[in-house]
Amino acid sequence: MSDCAVNNTTTAEFHNKKSIHAIRRTLNSNMKCAGVSGTVAASLLGHTEKVNEENYTYDVSSMEEKSKFMECAGRV
Repeated sequence: MSDCAVNNTTTAEFHNKKSIHAIRRTLNSNMKCAGVSGTVAASLLGHTEKVNEENYTYDVSSMEEKSKFMECAGRV
């Protein structure tokens, strides 16, 4: 298991859920934020891209990142 996955799964919040799916959601979401393609993430997690997107992806971006996107969107 990567250091990133270990760090994301050693918090009290994770241990309260105790689900392998929590690891999969965190890993998939972090890969998406890091720019890993959906095809690669799906291959690593053993699902289709559609299943990953619908069931194992959530927003893990920071408010700083979101602010940058909003600033750029306002310039369009």
